[in-house]
Amino acid sequence: MRDFNRLKNRITIYTKDDGGYMPGGDEYTEYYSCYANIDNVWLKDLEIAKTNNTLNDVTVTIREPGKTVNIDNTMYFTVDNDDTKKFNIKSVQPDFTDNRFSVLIGEAVTS
Repeated sequence: MRDFNRLKNRITIYTKDDGGYMPGGDEYTEYYSCYANIDNVWLKDLEIAKTNNTLNDVTVTIREPGKTVNIDNTMYFTVDNDDTKKFNIKSVQPDFTDNRFSVLIGEAVTS
């Protein structure tokens, strides 16, 4: 069972605009913001992460946002205390141990 007190980091999720083609790249707007628990790759899993090419992945647990919020793998998120780092959402799934939460797998965007 997870604890709501562990949701200490605020994240903001961004979605691609539907405004058509804009020169200069894709435009994103803020879609959803919430508190989250963020887990990096554990030291004991470091070698496995290297072989799986998942070294830059983070696991983010958020409170289940409900049916009105549809998070998918076309979006990215930032951690509000460090919005210079972006994480592409690779996967969204329910937390099978506690249905009050959802789990996002994010991959750090490297430039």
